Amino acid sequence: MQRTVFFIIGFLIFIPQTLAVKYVLKDGRILEGSHALLSRVDEKADTPEDTVRLIAAIDDGLRLTYLSKARIADIREEQSIPPEKFKTGIMQNFDGARYRIIGTFQNNVPFDRYGRRLLEIRHIGGIEYAEQGITELTPYYLKITGLRGDNKQRIWDMRIATDSVPREQITPILLNLVNPKNIEDRMKLVRFYYGGNRFSDAQDELQSILNDWKNDEGIQDRVKTVSFQIRQQKYQTVIDELEHRWNAGQYQFVKKYLADLEQDADLPDRLLEPVKRMLQRYDTFDRKHQTIIAGLKTLEGQLAKSDKDPLIPEIIGEIDEGLNGYTLKRLAAYELYADDAQLSASEKLAFAITGWYAGADADNSRLAVAVMLRKTQDLVRQYLFSGSDELGRKAILAKLKKMETARPDLIAGVLRELNTSPESAVPEGIDADGHGQYALPNPLIDQFAVREHLPDEITYEIQLPPEYNPNIRYPMIVSLHGLKQTPVMQIDFWRTQASRNGYIILAPHWNPKEHQTPYYDYSAFSHTAVLGGVKDAFRRFSVDTDKVFITGHGTGGTAAWDIALGHPDLWAGAMPFNAVAGQNIEVYRAAAQYVPLYLVFGELDGIGANRKWDLNASILNRYLQKQASPPDVTLIRYTGRGEDGFSEEVLHLFDWMQRRQRTVTPMEFEVDTVRAWDSFFWGVEMSQLKELPDNVYEPFEFPAKPVTAWNKRVRISCKLQKAANSVYIDIKPKVPRVQVYLTPEMIDFKSKGKVELNGKRISPANGIIEPVISVMLEDVRTRCDRLHPFWAVLE
Repeated sequence: MQRTVFFIIGFLIFIPQTLAVKYVLKDGRILEGSHALLSRVDEKADTPEDTVRLIAAIDDGLRLTYLSKARIADIREEQSIPPEKFKTGIMQNFDGARYRIIGTFQNNVPFDRYGRRLLEIRHIGGIEYAEQGITELTPYYLKITGLRGDNKQRIWDMRIATDSVPREQITPILLNLVNPKNIEDRMKLVRFYYGGNRFSDAQDELQSILNDWKNDEGIQDRVKTVSFQIRQQKYQTVIDELEHRWNAGQYQFVKKYLADLEQDADLPDRLLEPVKRMLQRYDTFDRKHQTIIAGLKTLEGQLAKSDKDPLIPEIIGEIDEGLNGYTLKRLAAYELYADDAQLSASEKLAFAITGWYAGADADNSRLAVAVMLRKTQDLVRQYLFSGSDELGRKAILAKLKKMETARPDLIAGVLRELNTSPESAVPEGIDADGHGQYALPNPLIDQFAVREHLPDEITYEIQLPPEYNPNIRYPMIVSLHGLKQTPVMQIDFWRTQASRNGYIILAPHWNPKEHQTPYYDYSAFSHTAVLGGVKDAFRRFSVDTDKVFITGHGTGGTAAWDIALGHPDLWAGAMPFNAVAGQNIEVYRAAAQYVPLYLVFGELDGIGANRKWDLNASILNRYLQKQASPPDVTLIRYTGRGEDGFSEEVLHLFDWMQRRQRTVTPMEFEVDTVRAWDSFFWGVEMSQLKELPDNVYEPFEFPAKPVTAWNKRVRISCKLQKAANSVYIDIKPKVPRVQVYLTPEMIDFKSKGKVELNGKRISPANGIIEPVISVMLEDVRTRCDRLHPFWAVLE
């Protein structure tokens, strides 16, 4: 499509093609720009030529992306239309001292028609002013130079994304740089906006050309041809967006938009067919829905009197109400065998009902057991929401154990498909916009009553995606605010793209204003405020626990980095902004092998020796210099930017997140811990770490000497040997009490197995490890991960 459009625009002005270099990463991402190989992220100009260089730095003009060169799968050169660039005549300033950003400013301050603006830099001493000017405009970024700052000449090379500046500011600047009466110059503006995928802006420019040359039939014909092609690209983008929304479960939004699109007179004819195909999905699903429900009702009518149960019509009604494009897969076994003449009506109904309550992989063909799953689901839900009612839980377990559904595989399936808000599609406490605030008691109050900074409650904000459905599992972003933000601001930062992609956003009050510390304190409360909110959200909402990401800005970014490495079994990835590594981030660096990291920095964030890029260089180099199995780490550095939100990075981050999910069961791992509450790693729980005062510490006890020279830690390693059905765990030094939780992914419960801890067998001598339903339910009640319950525990 792009080549077609530019070919047609080429009738108006010749555009030579150039070679663009594209870097195809092993995760499927494609980056474009120029690259260099470095030995360090902070490499000096005098580094010897023969130095080993394992780090790739890719410069796209706006930002530099650093990653291990082992993560690049291919480098390609492709023919490409060069982007339209404009130079304003403002020259890059090389006079004066390099500008130091000693405060904060709003990056959305508008530019005048000459490409200049005046920033207010606010800091503890008051306000300073810095004048900037645009030297070059490209469809992707604006190149900006510092002119004066603090009444002196200042050097400041900054880049910002072009699409972060509205057309109302860009077009007057561009019109100053072209001859508005020259058609070739005016078409440069069209190509500029098209190159940035701003198709509506490109169309507006074309319409302006049509108005200015309304009496020139030749130009009118040529411009209308170009306008048609851009219109096609614009509508193709709309269709792609609707496909995106469909995949996010926003079926009603897509249906309404498609119906409007089908009647849109401007829709190009060639795109009407894909619109109709998308609309046909609804007809196809409706027919399938009706066929399934009619089939289930027919089967219910064919049942022998002994098989009939008054619950079956209710269950069919529940399936009828809850069936959608996402839940349809639960009935895969039923659809497979619906026309099998060898199966009875009872068996076919059993497949459907079992699949509905326990998932498509559940194995059961007995109708009585299938119907019992509904009562099983109710009891499981009561157990999970029993709060402090221990006696009630015992009574529920007693009832469950008497039922034929008391099989670990079926209970695991029920947990996986459980609807946590069966009475309403919108959970209690959520407003019409999908936002809610929840509070839960702070569990640390009794343990640390003397600590003045502990509030009575843990509070968090949550934002659900459009058309939230408790029968669909959604990925989630946990976003931690910095000192200058609030949890609601974190929600707003992610909301637009989270809505598009179908993500839940959770923003905990992890550093509440009334108890605020001006830095991240690595404390038990910070972890509890975040993890407590996350677990509560798992309990209340339908979260895909394999797709939970943690992020934050400033102190929140540092907290996100630390909490990710302290609990690596929880996260699909961590995305800290403007963070500073220290204390446990350094100690826990081995955990980065299991948690993908995407770190975003401004080149000028920090002052002098405290510039964040330089402060972090040591650990960033260790991440990227690792030759064997380098960790999944991406570093982003924005040119000339300081403390910033970096909203331009959000689209890149969603592309990155879509390609990742957490490592649920690593074949082997080795991590360190030095805090008593960082005590659970992939099923290995050490509840008495505090009994090792020589190896664990409170954050305020952290030593002054470099952490690299400090050996105070507990090391946990684990290896699974599938062929031998064995698990080997080693903990140094020995911990007073260790519990090992097991899942079917770790060990085959149907065969003899072995679990060793520090060389000593802790599994039964006969090799039979029995799954226990009470272990499963209690694990999910406390950890709240319904997708991956532990089936057994040894100690």
